[in-house]
Amino acid sequence: EDIARWEAIYQDAFAADGHIVSFPEHYPTSALVGLVQLVDVVSAEDFASWKSLPKGVQREGRSHGSGFYFLVEQHQKLAVPLKMSGQHKLWRLDHKMAVNAFRGLVGSEQTPSVRFLPHRDLARAGGSAPAAGSLAHSRGEKEEEEDDNDGGSDDSLHDVNDWMPDR
Repeated sequence: EDIARWEAIYQDAFAADGHIVSFPEHYPTSALVGLVQLVDVVSAEDFASWKSLPKGVQREGRSHGSGFYFLVEQHQKLAVPLKMSGQHKLWRLDHKMAVNAFRGLVGSEQTPSVRFLPHRDLARAGGSAPAAGSLAHSRGEKEEEEDDNDGGSDDSLHDVNDWMPDR
C-alpha cells in the first residue's frame, strides 16, 4: 500500500540521522490538517547539491524523484483536522475559517528541525559543511529573516500575521 511505502521511506530517512519517528494509526482525508511555512521551491538537482544537509534529509529528497520540491518549516498541526471538500494540493482558505483554524494550531515539528535556507546559501556559496548541528534548530526556536527579494506585493496575498488571532 502507498501509505506503508511512504512510512517506510520516512522511517529510513529519520533512522539515517539516529531518530525514531512514530506515525498515526489513521490519516485524515479531505481535511485541513495544519500549517507550514513555505521557505523555498527548489529543483531536485539543486537540492541534491546541498551536501551539508543531514543524511536523512538527503535520503528523503532522493525519494521524491526529480522535479521541484516545496521546502517547508515551522510545522504546526490542528488539534482537530477541519473537513474540507475539493482537491488536494493548495487552495485559498476562507478568511473566517483561517482565523478559526489558527486557534487550533499546536506545534508539531520533529526535533531537531531542519532550517533549509542556511544549507541552500552554503551550497550556493560553494562552502564546506558546517560544524555538526550548527544548521539544525530545536523546536520552538525562531529565526527572523528579512526578505530582500520582495518585488512588490500582491494585494490578494496577505502576511499570515495580518489575520492570525492572538493565542
